[in-house]
Formats: sequence, C-alpha cells, structure tokens
Amino acid sequence: MATLSQIEEEDNEIYAYVVLGAICIGFLLLLVQLYYANYDLVQRLHIDIPFLDKHIFSKEGMKLLLGDSYKVRNVVLFLFAFSLTSPSKGEKPTSFWRQLAGLGISVAVFHCCRFFLLIPLTAVGQSLNILGSLISAVCILSYCGRITRFYLAPDRSLNENERLADGFEQTTELIETPTSVNWKYEFSYQGKTHIGYINELAVYRASFVIGMPGTGKSHSFLDPAMKQLIAKHFSAVVYDYKDPTLSNAVYQYYVAYKREHPASTLRFGYLSYVNINHTYRCNPMKGISTSAEAVNFAITILTALNKNFVEKQGEFFTESAKSYTAIVIYALGVLFGGRYLSLPHTLTMLSQVPSVLFPVLKLISVLYPDMKTLFSPFKEAYDTNTLPQLQGQLASAQIGLGSMSDASLAYVMTEDEESRDIAVDLDTISSKESPMLLCLGSNPRLGAVLGLANAVYLTRIANLLNRKGRNPTAFFADEVVTTYINGLDNLIATARSNKIAVFLGFQDFSQMVRDYGQKISDAIVNTVNNVFVGAVKGKTAKELAESFGKKTVRKISKSITEDGKVTTSIAEHKEERITQSMIEELSQGEFVGRIADEYGKEIKCKVFHGKVIVETPEKEQRLREELENRTKNECERDGRSYLPDETPWIPKVRNWSDEEIKRRLRLNVIKINNEVSDVLLKLNEIADTYKILTHLTTGTDEFCLRHYLAEPQNPQKRINLFVWLEEAYRIVWRMGELELKDDILSFEEKFQLLLRDVYTTSYEGLQQILKAREQYHAMDLNSVKQLIDEYEDEYGTNLVNP
Repeated sequence: MATLSQIEEEDNEIYAYVVLGAICIGFLLLLVQLYYANYDLVQRLHIDIPFLDKHIFSKEGMKLLLGDSYKVRNVVLFLFAFSLTSPSKGEKPTSFWRQLAGLGISVAVFHCCRFFLLIPLTAVGQSLNILGSLISAVCILSYCGRITRFYLAPDRSLNENERLADGFEQTTELIETPTSVNWKYEFSYQGKTHIGYINELAVYRASFVIGMPGTGKSHSFLDPAMKQLIAKHFSAVVYDYKDPTLSNAVYQYYVAYKREHPASTLRFGYLSYVNINHTYRCNPMKGISTSAEAVNFAITILTALNKNFVEKQGEFFTESAKSYTAIVIYALGVLFGGRYLSLPHTLTMLSQVPSVLFPVLKLISVLYPDMKTLFSPFKEAYDTNTLPQLQGQLASAQIGLGSMSDASLAYVMTEDEESRDIAVDLDTISSKESPMLLCLGSNPRLGAVLGLANAVYLTRIANLLNRKGRNPTAFFADEVVTTYINGLDNLIATARSNKIAVFLGFQDFSQMVRDYGQKISDAIVNTVNNVFVGAVKGKTAKELAESFGKKTVRKISKSITEDGKVTTSIAEHKEERITQSMIEELSQGEFVGRIADEYGKEIKCKVFHGKVIVETPEKEQRLREELENRTKNECERDGRSYLPDETPWIPKVRNWSDEEIKRRLRLNVIKINNEVSDVLLKLNEIADTYKILTHLTTGTDEFCLRHYLAEPQNPQKRINLFVWLEEAYRIVWRMGELELKDDILSFEEKFQLLLRDVYTTSYEGLQQILKAREQYHAMDLNSVKQLIDEYEDEYGTNLVNP
C-alpha cells in the first residue's frame, strides 16, 4: 500500500507534466502565429515549411485565428499561467514585488511586440517581432517560476535551516565609529552566502566570548578587538593565560601604532613569571592605605587560594580569616611608610605564628580606628589569651600558603631601586598624558600560584581604572575563570560611564558559577550586553539559545482523506532563532551572538550567526615576520631554541643566564624574608613593652596601676602611676620609629588612644589618671623619669623594682 508521501510525489509528478504540456502548447501556438504573421521574412530566409503552408494558408478558419495576434497572445498567456500553479526549483528571490513588476513588464512587452509589424521596413519589423516575442515569453515563464517560490516552495527542513543558517536576516553594512569594533564574517541566508559585519558599537557595555577549547575565541574575536582598539588610541590591560601568545600580538600592534604615531606617549609593559629576562616589575599593592582596600585584597587573596571562599562569606571562620588577612595588609601598608607592603611580604607575614603577630597588630590598631574595627573579632580571644582558639579562627587564612611561595612571583611583584626604569605604575595605565598597554602573563603549569598573583593584579587594576576622566581603556581577560577578579561585576556595571571596554573569555557558564559563585556569576553574565558564542554544550547551549529569541517560520502540511483526496495547509509558528543543537555543532571559527547598539546608531539585526573572517594585511604580516625574525636571531645568539608559542617578541630588559636568574630570584626571596623578620623584631620590642603596660594596667602585682587608683593619696603609691606612665610614654615614643604612614597624631593624642585601649575599667579611673598627670606634671617621658628618680631618692632605690 502506497504511503501518503508516495501518493503526494506521484500526484506532483503528474501535475508537473500537465503544466509542462500547457507551456509547450503555448509555445507551439506562439511559434505558429509568428510563422504566419512574419511569413515574408520566413520566405526570404528560405525557412518556410510546405506542410504548414498547406494547412495554414488553405484554411480560412486558421487564417482568421492566426491573423488576430492579440487573441492568440492572450491564449498563450493563459497557457503560460499554468506555471503559477506548480512550484519550481531554485533559490527564493529576495523581493516578491520586484518579481511581480518584472512579470508585468514582460507581459506588456509581449503584447507590444506585434506593433513592430507596422514599421515600413518589413524585414526589420518582422525580425523585431519574432525576437521580442520569444524573449518576452521566456521572461514571463521565468518570473512566473520565481513568484511561485514565495507561496508554493516548501520550507526547508529544520536541519537544513540550521545547516544553512537561513532562518533570519543579518547585517551586511559596515558601521564604524571612533570606539567601535568590527568583525567581517560570512553567513548563509535563504541558501545563499553573504558577507556581513558584526558591528560592536557599544564596546563600553561589556562583551564576553564563550566557547570550548579550540573554537577560536582569541583568534577570531579578542585578537582583532585588541588590534582595533589600540589603533583607536585606547590604553589596554591584557590577561594572557597562555603567555606569550596574546602578549606578542599586543606588542606587534604597539610597534605598528608607534610607527604610525611616532609622537605618541603610549607605553608598553609586560609582566611575566616565566620570561624573567623580558618582564617588567610591579607591586600591585603599593599605595593601599584604607581598611576598605585591605578587606578587598583580603577577599581576593583568600578566594584565589580557595574558590569556595566566595560562597562562604558571612560564616564565622571565613570572616575571621578575612579580617586577619586584612589586618596584616593594613599593618604593612602603614608601617615604615608602606614600603614593605607587597603580596610576597603579605604571604610571608601571614605564615607567621599568630601568637607572634597578634600583639604587634593589636598595638598598631590602637592608632588606626578602622584597623581596630578589623581586630574586633579577635579581641576576646586575645584579651583572654586563648591562642588555640585564635589559631582555629585563622586556619583558613594560612591553608595553602606554603604552595604560594614562588620565587618568580616574589621577584615580579616587588620593586627595588635598580628596577625603577622598568617598574610599572598601575595608576598610570589609563593616564591621558602617558597611557600604557600592559600584558599580564600566566602559565597553565603554574595555575594556582599565578592565579593568586594575577588576581591581585587584576583586582587592583580594575579598581584603579574604574574612575572618571581617564583615557578610554580596554580590559581583556581571556580564560577569566583561571583567576579571580574581585569586583568584576561592579566593573562591568559601571564601565560604560568610565569608558572601559571589558572583554571576557571563558569556556562555559558552569566555570563561572564554580569560581565566582552563583550570585556574582549571574550578575556578570546578565549585565554583559555583547555576547559571542562558539561551540558549547548542554545547559549553557540551552540557556544561550533561549536568549537569542524566536523567529516566524511558515510550514506546509498535507493530509489525505479516506477517499484519496489530498489537502494542503500552510501555518506560521514561532521557533528559536538559534537552536541548542546549532550552538553545539558550531565549527571552529563559527560563532553566533548578539550585540548591543547605541542611541542614535540603532542596529536592526543584532543577532548573528556565521564564520568570522580574519584577514591579515600585507603590512601587518611583514611586521609580524620582522618581529619573529628578530626574536629568532636573538635566540641564536644566546644559544636558545626558538619556540613560537613560548618565546616572547618583547625586547629583553635584562640579559641574565639561567643560573643568574636562579641566583637573583633566590636572593630576592631571602631579602623579603629578612625584611619581614626585621619588621617583626622592631615591632616585637615595642609589643613586649605593650604587654608589660597591659599587665601593669590589669594585674595585681606590687607596682600595678590599680594600687595607685585605690589609694591615690598615699605618697608611696605614686610610683605605680609613674612606672605605668613611663611604659606608656616609651611605647608612644618608640612608635615614632615605625615611620607610620599618614602619622598626623601628636604625642598627646597617641597617648590618649593608648590609655583608652589598655584601661577600660571605669570612666572615673580614666579621669583620675589624666588629672594625676597634670597634677604631677608628668606629661612626657623625661618628666616621668625625673619623678621616678626623685621618688627613688626619697624612698630608696630598693623600693622601685617593677
């Protein structure tokens, strides 16, 4: 028994023969009429046919029929009209009305050709009549076939729609602005290949490129975006996960830019933990001076050490670790003018036993109220001397620190006097006077260690860039999930007002959720306006497919009744513009996506799907070869192998051998450890005095302060006050040796803070101490020493031995 589809095919084939027969009869009738009407020309050309002559000219009925050209042509058109009822093969034209107009013109010409017979020159008129009639007849059939494709041609299957990507119209116009990024690509629409342009006009509204490894994210999108924005006078920060791939490209664009603009003040910087001879040096934590900045960096460090930290914020041990890390950062920032504040110094300090650090940190917090707030979670444990509890609170801040001790990291992230000329000041990256292109290298083999270092760099850079009145800056972070940028969601949300073009690259939404947490990940993904998608799988592909909206699709359905009658119906319904399977099956270099436009520069077709075309101009290729050859020659001189994916094109800033590099890096680590040890030694001397003062304040020994406060009128108890004041003044005086940053407090103000820190028993006792100072004129260290000497002379030295 025949199936419905087989019956349909047979019916369609029979009807096609009927239509073809009608067209052939029409053409035959037209040829006979032309033979009759142009018989003079036929005879001259000796192409007359006796059989036709006999049957046409001998019968009056045939003469009457063929002699009326107008009626014959109408009959021919009627027979040709059957072609409008049968679908034809071929591409669907872009405009229905254009085809309809062509058909109308062809019909008019077809009818008007008979008037050529009125020309006095018979041969000319008849020739034009024949040619014009035949050509216009062919045009009529052609336009009829094209028109049928609009309403009779069956829709392509969904699979073919996906293969040809002909489901929606795309942009074919190149739109450039002073800040735009444009990609050329090819796409298929209605079965035909077109050249289109992805015009990203709203670069300040953030972009992300997502796709599995090998989809071409960097080559197709990030690399061209860097080239165009650098050429448009942007400063830039580039996180190069596969150092030096992107760094080499940025340096090439920098050289090209300087050749085009020799007077430009644009600079280039390169930070690499692998290529020590090429790297600059930069301390990203230099200049931190507030508790808010310290807390921000503490979150960054702890999250980079343990990605689960971001989801556990608010928990007791998590908050304790954050506060402790922030206190250490804050302390290094204020001690000795902040010159020992760096990530290597911080990690070294954090690795110290808490019992050594806490007295020091507690003492410094006396003079800095915001630091005192950070210390509050540990106050009870410190006051009660329950150090095991403190150790438990701080375990989260110390876990994993041992694996972070990398010599190259310590070298790059610190500075010294010898490296001032190659030191990078992060605050000047977006400077209008002297902007910079900064490349920040990483290495997959050292992911955890360098992830921490780069997290600190990128977090600091994001904070410094996100200000008004700066040079337009591009922020590129390829494989952004390999590090942690604290405040990335805020950078994206405010980038537009501060002229920052953020470009992020990653492989899957699940990575963002894993490393940034669900809330921050959602905030990042949902605030990015420009989306570029390569091949991804599963849930990510499904979510993206839904975000691209729907299209209207016309479908033809046919059914057969019991009596064999076939009925056809046409319906329109909505389908996803880009389906999940389409995204999952994208080839390398093939992308789908959506772009945002700007007010006054609206883009009709914002969604795209096609293969990005990356063109390398001859001039750019010559520069690339020049840089590569120069690097090869340097490697040959040094006796090294040139590895295309591992050798930077950036010029060397030092020329050390491998042994010299190891020696220098080791010496730098020793220097950092010694500096931290020296700081702790100086602080511990003062901290020991602070412990004594605390004991003299709260203790019950013979010379403790409480004995004087209990008997202030007893002359022999005054020594308790004098001894207490001597220790307090000695602390205040020695704190001047610490070169505290922003030290604006007077001696008296520092003493008042110290007094209120150690004495918390009663307000009356506090006032009693202050009045006694004035009463005995014991306002500084020298006066107190003199009072103690007088007391010893009066009562004997054997009485004073606190």
